[in-house]
Amino acid sequence: MFSSGPCLFTASEDATVHVYDLKSGQLSMRVLGHQEQVTCLYSIAMKATSKELKNAASTPEYLQHLNLITGSKDGYVRQFSLSDGNLLHEKSCNQPITCMVASRPLACFFIGTESGAIYLYSIKNNVVSLAPFKGDSEIVCLKVTTIMNKKAIIVGKKKSPPTVHDIRTGKLILSLTSPDVAFSSISCIVPTNEYIYCCDSSKRVLVFDTKYKKSFVDSISMPSPAVSCFHDGKQYLYLACRDGLVRIYDCQHKTMILPVIDGPKKEALVCMKVSKDKFLFGNLAGEVAWRIRSPMREAQSKK
Repeated sequence: MFSSGPCLFTASEDATVHVYDLKSGQLSMRVLGHQEQVTCLYSIAMKATSKELKNAASTPEYLQHLNLITGSKDGYVRQFSLSDGNLLHEKSCNQPITCMVASRPLACFFIGTESGAIYLYSIKNNVVSLAPFKGDSEIVCLKVTTIMNKKAIIVGKKKSPPTVHDIRTGKLILSLTSPDVAFSSISCIVPTNEYIYCCDSSKRVLVFDTKYKKSFVDSISMPSPAVSCFHDGKQYLYLACRDGLVRIYDCQHKTMILPVIDGPKKEALVCMKVSKDKFLFGNLAGEVAWRIRSPMREAQSKK
């Protein structure tokens, strides 16, 4: 799931991408051309300026300026024009793709795979090459951030603790481990200016302070495993959970905010995005929904 301006993009098991208009709630277009499940996606404006995007009068006009980058279990990374949905480029990674993240400094995407190999995809040149680092098992998620004044990438893996690498050289900066907490498969990661929050399959959120080599600082227990997370950059950590609920954690006061937020039909959530004024959800039943974000809910923790 990815959002941009008035559009929401959702990846599907039926090998398609759905594009929704967030203003009307209607399906704007379907993007075809994949052989298997779409596992990750990202939209980019190749030539349009931010002013041109802001001044777009409608969703179709906004889409005229965008290209869509997708990764699929069929092993291909693809680039589509969203003005007409046509396939522009495709390159094989020779193995199922699990996740991707954009790197603006390098003008490329990092692509994670089931084998643990990580690839670089150059948007401009349409070239795929191996990254200077890799995982030892399936790559679950990739996050670009700044750590110790270096541009870095966090690699979340299925069978070993997350690692942090220099984004240009691949050199290992940090391994996110705790001697007191047994490893469990990572489901999602979110970095902030001070901390990295790692959610695992054992209903925990592990907190790491990246300023120190012994970086582990806290473990937050959850009623249900989080599958997607978002930090507002200030105080609140949003956690979409397998039980169909979204929980908000106040990082400053170290407490959960009640009541929780219901996802669509309380089905197990599989993804979530948080925009300026909306929560965007996808659940295991394949349903997509969004709710208006209430600042009053977050303010409750300050009382």
